[in-house]
Amino acid sequence: WGTQNIFIRLRAGRQTHDSRIVRNNLSPTWNDEFYFHDIYAQDTLIVECLCKRTIRTSLLGSCVILMPDVVVNGSVSDTFKFQEVSQGEIKLQLEWFPVQSQGQASSS
Repeated sequence: WGTQNIFIRLRAGRQTHDSRIVRNNLSPTWNDEFYFHDIYAQDTLIVECLCKRTIRTSLLGSCVILMPDVVVNGSVSDTFKFQEVSQGEIKLQLEWFPVQSQGQASSS
């Protein structure tokens, strides 16, 4: 990838979150936390690695994570390979927190 201005875009359901841009780094680290609300167990999480340039943003690679894997286990910590390139990967820790609807009573 060379030294580029790289950021990550996460998309699930109708929500999108962008990481901060890491400038001129061959092995960027973000350590960011993002929360998605109103997504479902059957949704997918799309992770895109993007390069921000003056005129346009280009896709460096992406991966798709199936949320059922996260829901069943409660969390997943793994390294995911980008699909469009021969090298490149991202390490993610994903956690599923079910939200109790207002109409449900909690059990003690």
